[in-house]
Amino acid sequence: KRLAVPFRGADTPSDRAEFAHPDCALALTTLAYYSDGLSQFELKEAIETLLRLGLNAKHDIYNDWFNLSLGRMKEEKSPCYESLDNVDKIDLSNDAQFIHLWEYYHKNTEAINFWLNTSVFPQEMQQFPQRLVANPWHIAHNSRGKIVGFSGTNDNHRILPLQMQQYFPRDSADKLWNELFGTNGKMLKIILEKTFSCQELPEGPGNTSLLQMISEKMNSADRVHAIIDSGALLAGTRNTEAAKSLLKFIPRDSFRGVVFFDEESSHGQWMIMEFSGRCLPKNQSPIQERDAFAIFDEPRCRGADLKLSSDAVAMQTLGPNMCKDKLMQAAGRMRQ
Repeated sequence: KRLAVPFRGADTPSDRAEFAHPDCALALTTLAYYSDGLSQFELKEAIETLLRLGLNAKHDIYNDWFNLSLGRMKEEKSPCYESLDNVDKIDLSNDAQFIHLWEYYHKNTEAINFWLNTSVFPQEMQQFPQRLVANPWHIAHNSRGKIVGFSGTNDNHRILPLQMQQYFPRDSADKLWNELFGTNGKMLKIILEKTFSCQELPEGPGNTSLLQMISEKMNSADRVHAIIDSGALLAGTRNTEAAKSLLKFIPRDSFRGVVFFDEESSHGQWMIMEFSGRCLPKNQSPIQERDAFAIFDEPRCRGADLKLSSDAVAMQTLGPNMCKDKLMQAAGRMRQ
């Protein structure tokens, strides 16, 4: 699929869901390619399409590409300037020239727009006279108005479907209800009491800054045993790459490896990577979870549990506009 799709979590696209509104798909797809740029295969496809156009059309379109990248070429005093100034000089069989084409055009918005409009949107933006659409409001609706639901938290009660309401028996004399009303405050109190420090990361890429901070913690008395990335600072970094980076500086006298969830395996599973580089599924590794540094990436900050040591300390990341429910769920990964 070459269109933008909804994500279930950081770096975890939904397997089957798509954006129902075409404007959302168009806008988000365009922004995604503006951010990541075109791959070499995609740029080659765009140029092949361009070269098949009429004489005037391909010259006009290519001039838009060239003029947009001209400033950068001059600034860098690029030696390829004269070989790229005319569409008639382009030879896709010339590997050396194609390297320069990709360097200056893979994030060129005019080139990206051309590729999207000729190779992606005409094939992918299919519309049908009917479609199946469902959301929580449909699940909660029934003709008799019989709705019963349960949730362990009440943080999101304000966004429930209108036909549902959170049950708050505030006038109840039942001792159990009175104890439950204090649960939210009690959990916050636990978080505050168990938090050792709060630090702000320096400016720069979040993944690099985070790994650097963990490295510094390993060389101090405030050693940590896990990273809970509820703020999605490791987004864009594969868990395998993060594990390899951590193995470079975590002390061997405290850890025997790194445990992480591998999305790239056939079914997705927890893996343990050793200092030797060997990587085995958690249930096949001779290393126990409590003896490894743990990575909870953003999708694993809810519902995933590892048997860490009783005195384990975690570093939890926070992101902008993070709600209390997500904060508490992520912190719950360290419960015994």
